[in-house]
Amino acid sequence: MMATIDRLKSKWITSRGEFQLASEKNCTSSGIETINIQGYDMNPLSTMSTEELTNLQAQIAEEIEQRTNTSRPQRIAVPFGSYNARRYSKPWLAKVVSWTVGHRPELLFGSYIGTDEGGEAEIMARPGDIVRFGQKDNRRNASENDWGVVQDDGTIRKITQVEARALFDA
Repeated sequence: MMATIDRLKSKWITSRGEFQLASEKNCTSSGIETINIQGYDMNPLSTMSTEELTNLQAQIAEEIEQRTNTSRPQRIAVPFGSYNARRYSKPWLAKVVSWTVGHRPELLFGSYIGTDEGGEAEIMARPGDIVRFGQKDNRRNASENDWGVVQDDGTIRKITQVEARALFDA
């Protein structure tokens, strides 16, 4: 998107030739430079072809979709079978809500519905959200700790931690 904006600025400035400035550069209170130009069409889109405008429209629509993820959260559940409650903790499911560089991800935990005879862990998440799920082995031998990404149909596709990090930043 930034490359397109820079290209627009470049095209706008070069397509108009010499400008007659009404005043020198002015800085507003926010530090943004403004230039007053008299007698010229200020619309940089007027010189673009239909194809260029169509491409720009598609890029803007994609950017808006990414910024306003309008998909509704849905219930995501991971089933767990029976387990020895003296050896294993309750199963868990969590959604990654933030992940700063060089740190562990911040998690929002869901809840486990069931008993040691079996049940499911659940959380509200959107398609594309990164989740973690598992169950601690108190003997520290066979703990489960998996990463996944929520799919459009509400299922979870298992991924590695490296893939999770890359998808979270995307």
